[in-house]
Amino acid sequence: MELRSLYKKIKLQGINSTGITKAISDYIVENIKQRNIEALSLKKIAKNCNVSDATITRYCKELGYSGFIPFKKHLDAINTNYVINNHEVIINRSLVESTEKFYDEYVNIYNRGRLAIKMLIKNGMVDRIASLLKNCQRIFIVGNNINYSQTIDFKNHLIASGFNVLLEQDEVAVTSFANIATKNDVFITISLAGTDTFLESAGQCAKSNGAQWIAITSVSDSVFQNADQLIVLESKEWNIWNLYSLRGQMLFEFWNVIYLATVHKLMEAENYEKTFDSYQETDDLSNLKIKM
Repeated sequence: MELRSLYKKIKLQGINSTGITKAISDYIVENIKQRNIEALSLKKIAKNCNVSDATITRYCKELGYSGFIPFKKHLDAINTNYVINNHEVIINRSLVESTEKFYDEYVNIYNRGRLAIKMLIKNGMVDRIASLLKNCQRIFIVGNNINYSQTIDFKNHLIASGFNVLLEQDEVAVTSFANIATKNDVFITISLAGTDTFLESAGQCAKSNGAQWIAITSVSDSVFQNADQLIVLESKEWNIWNLYSLRGQMLFEFWNVIYLATVHKLMEAENYEKTFDSYQETDDLSNLKIKM
């Protein structure tokens, strides 16, 4: 879990919960604000919140941790990093004291991301996705913020190649897409953070209607484990900060790879070659339609 996600989750627990959960959350948030996290221990939290040690352990597990020790380690990291604008931006202080050191780590993470994409090519995942796209009737793609913006070009490429593609981030529209998806459709959810439970529910809904659900994320322990095809664009960008610069770039490059693989599938089909021949004299592909 990213630092910002942890802080926001604890803060929301305090706002939306009652009783013991609220008391623990409020106490931890106050200590984060006062930068007293290092002095906190399981017993100290339990004593100040008038609960048992076991209750604190259960609280940590509810946040996705195996116990207090990994939870505390993540809390400690919050106070040892640069925190900007009420935790909207968190930067690893040890990696940005030197611009050169920061960029070296940035490039290392980028190269590891490229290797992750190459592995998806080698293990056949890219080919499987391309086949699903080629043979479906409709492609629904849903995601928020950078997940959405980094997919616009991919959507446009597919439309120019004759596909029926819908890209959306509005929750009402996403819900409608999930409800109308059928066994002839592909439903793609994108959550690089891997924590979007709304998109996970939408994917489950589309899958229950028979659609092929493809989930794209950047973490292996995401909430999308039940997807038909789970794609992990693994990135350690969170080692630097909680921004999505490299992860967004990896998503953009991944879509280019998927598009080219899909074009290869189309070129193998005789009907594509015949259709494309009739349009090769013009740069306007807006009316190009491919019978699948």
